[in-house]
Amino acid sequence: MRFFFETKLTQKWNRKLSGLLSACAASSDIFDPLGTDGDGFWLAADEKTGSLAGCLILFQTGEASWECIPLTDPGCRKKGVFSALLSEACKAGNCPGEEELWFTCRPGQKTWAAVLEAIQAEKVYDEYMMELSLEGFMFPRTAPSFPVTLFLPDGKRNHGAAAVSSDQPQLSPESASFQDTGRAVAPHVSCFLSPQGGRVYLSHLVTEEPYRNQGLGAAFLTNLFSRLAALGFTAVSLQVSGENEPALALYKKTGFRITETLSFYLY
Repeated sequence: MRFFFETKLTQKWNRKLSGLLSACAASSDIFDPLGTDGDGFWLAADEKTGSLAGCLILFQTGEASWECIPLTDPGCRKKGVFSALLSEACKAGNCPGEEELWFTCRPGQKTWAAVLEAIQAEKVYDEYMMELSLEGFMFPRTAPSFPVTLFLPDGKRNHGAAAVSSDQPQLSPESASFQDTGRAVAPHVSCFLSPQGGRVYLSHLVTEEPYRNQGLGAAFLTNLFSRLAALGFTAVSLQVSGENEPALALYKKTGFRITETLSFYLY
């Protein structure tokens, strides 16, 4: 078996990795098939046939932090392929070497959870996938109302946004904001929006510290949801850390429900 690292895959290895993803997708307890657009790849190839037995897809999430999606061909499991790849990847001088390496596990992935326990990866925290249906959305009578202008992707950018006015020179189209336009210029509440068909993925919701615990976050989201519903979007989804209790409480308050739990393990 040959083990090697690539920062970018050739067309040949892209095809082989796509085949490996398809093979793993047919198994009952697969790892997350996120695609082939990682920041680095550790590959295990059969020296005789050239077939791809396994791969570690690496995504850099910080200056010294990586998330890893491991894939092993179903016919090559329990043969040490994953362990060998992991050993090579974590050698000093290699990528990621001695830097943080994170794995994720979903509730139904019992086989993978057993593997994480075997390699002594430590569960650090949970993240929750949450969703809000916009079908039949009714604006709460007690919620403050203010105009929200949306900036949606136009082919030049991948993210959309929302804003309350057009007289904000610091406000970029990649942010969404609610502010007191009579007194402030910089946004008090901001977020990113990524339309995906009839749905919207919301991320990076931030309320400036001086304006927290005043109900601005909930008011902003409620008005934003009203606009999105009027435009025909059917749902909003997001991902939040279980350790971020204020954000979790805010999302539950505004109608989101948890649809899936994702556990993060540090190796």
